This record gives sequence, structure tokens and C-alpha cells, in this order.
Amino acid sequence: MARVLKKRRLSSGKVLVLDSDREGVRRLLAHFGRLGYDIENITEPSRMIERVKNNQADALIIAVEAQGIKGYDLLPIIKRINRSIPIIVTSMDDSLDVASRVREHGVFFYAIKPIDLKEIELVVKNALSKKRARADAVPDTARQVAGQDYEEEILDIDEASKILRLSRATLSRLAHKGEIPGSRIGNRWRFIKNQLFEWLRVTAAGNQRNYGTLILETMDEGVAVVDKRLKIVSCNSAYLQSLDIPRDRIIGEHCYRVSHRSEVPCDAATCPARQAFRTQRPVKFMHINYDEDGGAHYCDVVALPIKDDQGRVSEVVEVIRDNTEIYHLNQHLNWVVSFVAHELKGTLGSVVMNISAIVDEKLSRTLNEKKRNEMLLSSLGSLKLMNDMIRNYLISSKGRGGQLQTKMQQVDIQNDVLKPMIDELNPLLMKKNMRVEVKSSGERPMDCDRSLMRIAISNLLNNAAKYGTAGTTIECGLKLTDRGMEFTCFNEGGGIPADKLDAVFSEFTRFDTSGVGGTGLGLHVVKMIAELHHGTIKAQSGYIIDGQPISYDAFYANEDYFELREKEAHFKKFANFVLSIPGQVIAHSGADALGEV
Repeated sequence: MARVLKKRRLSSGKVLVLDSDREGVRRLLAHFGRLGYDIENITEPSRMIERVKNNQADALIIAVEAQGIKGYDLLPIIKRINRSIPIIVTSMDDSLDVASRVREHGVFFYAIKPIDLKEIELVVKNALSKKRARADAVPDTARQVAGQDYEEEILDIDEASKILRLSRATLSRLAHKGEIPGSRIGNRWRFIKNQLFEWLRVTAAGNQRNYGTLILETMDEGVAVVDKRLKIVSCNSAYLQSLDIPRDRIIGEHCYRVSHRSEVPCDAATCPARQAFRTQRPVKFMHINYDEDGGAHYCDVVALPIKDDQGRVSEVVEVIRDNTEIYHLNQHLNWVVSFVAHELKGTLGSVVMNISAIVDEKLSRTLNEKKRNEMLLSSLGSLKLMNDMIRNYLISSKGRGGQLQTKMQQVDIQNDVLKPMIDELNPLLMKKNMRVEVKSSGERPMDCDRSLMRIAISNLLNNAAKYGTAGTTIECGLKLTDRGMEFTCFNEGGGIPADKLDAVFSEFTRFDTSGVGGTGLGLHVVKMIAELHHGTIKAQSGYIIDGQPISYDAFYANEDYFELREKEAHFKKFANFVLSIPGQVIAHSGADALGEV
């Protein structure tokens, strides 16, 4: 009895297979048949289209090499009929071109042959369960609204010829030239009924309609014309670009399917088009639209009613203004203000507490000289971190706005940059019982912006001191040659995750879990300064084994370390940064961005 129940549960969805590989189809049918699935082989693409159109399929398995056609040519037609049906595509061709063509149509899963039956079994199971969940979530009335006007929407060439009153030869020629929207599946043309009616309307309207289209094309914002059925009858190129969808998948489609990727219309109270039809006045709403990859776009939608000769609203022009960048910028600025305020409050709180204790006569008597010095050093270190935090934020803002400039001059890097920055770091070094060791070669001056170079070196040293292990040595290397400068900064500590070596230079990026304060801007600013000098900054990390630093790549590539991999969680880690600046740098006009540091 348990087997019967299981079989009934599994066979609650119809799976269709289109593939010219007979042996592969036989294996699929046998495997899924044993599991109790209702699965069927389809030998003709047209039959699969008909089955989907008549709602006789719940999931599809289509091979790219299918019955004399390219399987991905079927995808746009099927998606037009049923956007939500899960499609699993298989292929013997593992090229990037085929993968791109398949994935641009939003398939459920893409597999390279020979397929893994267990993998496809799991994919089909997930596809059917998600389709059932989606169907249960949409009320019957909503499905009726969403599915209306889709009867017989996909036409073959004979049906299209009757509607347009054109011969098959003429219709084929126009479709081949792209003058009539159509899709070629194998040797047969397929057409979408709504698109044919739109083509007829445009053709009949002649120059007057073309003039209206021309006006839409002059607008930089995305514009779509929507009829009373909430179907898009026209749009401009900016609208297509904003959604990254071809025109033949938009004209004749419901606006909510295109913009929101929804099967259900928007609520009448918040739908700009329906409100414009009802009130006969312009309306404006903020909507969240979605692109092909599911990315959210925050858009202001302005609906403008178009009235006919009798004064009735026949269509609505929707102007879509994508404010996603501004929306995220406001969110980002709010986060930055909140984050920086939190960091500054914590830092200032520590400083105020220490100084208050020192100046309090009663409390001060209980503190010996060593404790007072420790509290002063801690306060100085905290004030320096706060100063660096503000400075890095200002530089980052100037760089983002293209206002960060360089003032080039001959600079003694050893004595005028590196040594002062090490001295400035002393309070933090003493607090953590750390020291800096410098190995240098070459004494020639460098062409650079002294103020910005001090900030770059200071940030690298600060980073090493903050995240380095207490009681260790920060090892710096300075090499000056005719070809330029190379500065390295090495510390033992938490290291950098192997997959974050590039991301560590991104703005507001922090990976540590040690509770060390900061805004995640220091290394980002170093990269900005390096690029202003036409230089580079690289991050390296890995394990310290027998006192030697071993990069992640070297550790995993060397067979000698194979037996040590079980112990890698206990190894000490390191971080090393390499700043390279060429010898001859063309100055950016202007003065120092923030004055002397």
C-alpha cells in the first residue's frame, strides 16, 4: 500500500521529453517510469507547443539537439504561452555560446550530457513541487485574469496567413526580413496572435502611427503604451533596454508580467494604468520592477491617459523612471551615517572614560604611573583611529566624485613618508606590544604626492597593527629603483579569506570577526591612491608553516603539504600587501586633496 501511495504522489505532474537521442530518452522514460512519474516522449516540436498551449504539461525536458531543430529556439515560444512552466534543457555541447543562449530564456535547469539520472530526478521533483506551490498560491480568479486572451495565441503560418490575408510565401519573406514578428522553429514559422494584430494596427495607421512611435523614441526614459486589458501595445527602445527583454516578448504582453514578472495584476489601488483609466487624470506611483535575473529596480511610474475623439481614455502612456541607483545611494548613505556614528561613539566613549579617570583627583590617586601611561596611550590610539576613519571617508568621497587630485614632487620615501608614519603608529604598537621592522634598498627619491603617499602607507601600517597578533613584528620592505617603488607590509594575524583577496579592496568591506573597529575604507583608499599614481596594490595571504609564509595556492598545490591539510585550521595565518608605484608618473592637475597629513 505504501508503494501505491508513493506512486500516486509522484505522478501528480505531467513531464514531456523532446530529444532525438533515442537511447537517452529510453533511459529517462525507464528511470522516471519506475519512480511513478507521468512522463511522455514527444517527437515533434509542434506537438509539444500544442500540449503546453492546452495546459497538458507541468514540466519539460528539451534537448538542444532535438528533432532537427535547436531546442533553444522553442524556449521563447513556450515562455510566451506559459511563462511559469519549468523547462529543463540538456545538451551535448558544453560551449559558452550554447549555455548563454539557453540561460537567457530563464530555464529552470541546464545540464550537459551525459546526464546524471539522479540529478535530473531531483531537478524534476523540485520543478514540479515549485509549480504546485505557485499554483496553490494564486487564486483561481487571479489565474483566470492572468490567463485570459491566451487561447490560440501561438499561430502557425497557415493561421497567420488567413488573419493577415497574405500568401505563405509573402508572410515567410516578411518574417525572414524581420518586418513581421515571428519565430522559426525548425522549418516552420510560428507567430503570436497579439503581435500580428499590433503589426496590422501599425501598418494601417501609416505615417501617423510612425510619428507617434518616433516621439516615444526621442524620450530617454522608458515609455510603454498600455490598453484597457493592461497589455502593452507599443514601447520605446529605452523601455526595452531597462528590462533587457526583446521587443517580441513585450508587445501584446500584460504589463505586470513584463515589469513585475507576476502572474497576477497589481492591486487596483496601486496600479498606475488602472488608476489613470478610472480617474482620467495623470497618476504617479513607486513600483518595484524586476529584470530577467530577478534583480529589483525601484521605479517611479507616471501614467498619462490618452483620450480619443469622444473624450474617453483609450490607452495610457506609462513613463518609467528607474531610480534604483538613487534608492540604493540613499540606503547606503543612511547606513554609512549610522555606522560611522556608531564607530565614533564607541571610540570617543573610550577616550572620554580614560581622560576622565586621569583628571579625577580621587580616582587619579589610585592609578600608578604605568597605568596612567597605558590609559593615555590607549586614548591616543583611539583618537588616531578616529582621525584615520574620518580622513579615509573624506578621501573616499572625493575619489568617488572624481575630485581627488595629485600634486607630484620629489619625495624621500624612507625619511619623509615611512618613518613619520611609523612614529605616528607608536601608541597603537605599544598598546599591543608590537614593533615594526623595515628592510630597505635604494635611496633615490620618488615622484609622488607626498600627502597621499603618507595616507597609503599609514593605512597599510594601521591595518597590520589592528589585525596583527599582539606581541608580533610587522615586517615592512621598501625597494626603490629606477623602475619605481615597491612597498610590502607583512603581519601575522587573522589573515584574509582565500576568496576575498580581491574584494578586500572594495569600499566598506570588512571580513574580520574579532570586533576590531573601523569602516572598511582603509584598503579601498590605498587602492585609489595607487591607481592615481598608475600603480597597483595586491593582497596575499596564507599559512605560516615552520616559520615560513605559504600562500593558499602553494599550500593546496604542493603534495608535500597534503598530510597537513587536516591541521590547517590550527595554523597561524598571515596577510601581506604589495604596493607598487612606477618611477615616472604624470601628475593630475590640482593641489593636495586634504592638505598635509
